[in-house]
Amino acid sequence: MNLFEFKIYDTHEVQSFDSDNTLIVKVFSYWHKFNLTLATDYLWITSYREYTLFDIDQNPTECTKVYLSDGTYIYAVLKYDTFDKNFLAYLETIKVISDNL
Repeated sequence: MNLFEFKIYDTHEVQSFDSDNTLIVKVFSYWHKFNLTLATDYLWITSYREYTLFDIDQNPTECTKVYLSDGTYIYAVLKYDTFDKNFLAYLETIKVISDNL
């Protein structure tokens, strides 16, 4: 299995239940960093572009918006140039491995 690992920005939520056993989800409106491992045998990156996220105080954070083969997208913590360099290196590694099989 081919794995591509990187950090992403995402919102954080806390789930709890009230006295009636109803699910309560509290979503925080600011961005957190999380680790992501993508199994590229099943889901792959179709494209990516420069992007800017804004926090609740309208402070900008540069990142890379990464589009996936299932139609979803995620926000990579890395700026575009760094993400591009890392992803192209990953693709080259996968190519070398497959060429040696």
